[in-house]
Amino acid sequence: MPTPEQIQQWKDQYKEVYLVTVEGKEFYFRHLTRSEYKRHLDTVRKSTYDSSYTLLITCLLEPSPAEMNVLIEQKPGLVITIINELQEPFGITEDASLKKL
Repeated sequence: MPTPEQIQQWKDQYKEVYLVTVEGKEFYFRHLTRSEYKRHLDTVRKSTYDSSYTLLITCLLEPSPAEMNVLIEQKPGLVITIINELQEPFGITEDASLKKL
């Protein structure tokens, strides 16, 4: 678990930091960059799961990628569960509207 000082360092460095809690386990993520999102879109056509996994690991601050991989081996659905939580702050949302004028 990161200290308040560590969280503040992340905020200073990345501006936005997110906490996702799944079954009592805390996961910390930084904000997605435009180029990272573009890479995600380029690869999502090949494999949604692999693309989501790469996005998750790219933005992961804590736990370490190695620890995350152990958790994912135990619960592969964790990738999609977490990515679903991060969609809105990453700007991947269905909350938009179109109006013909």
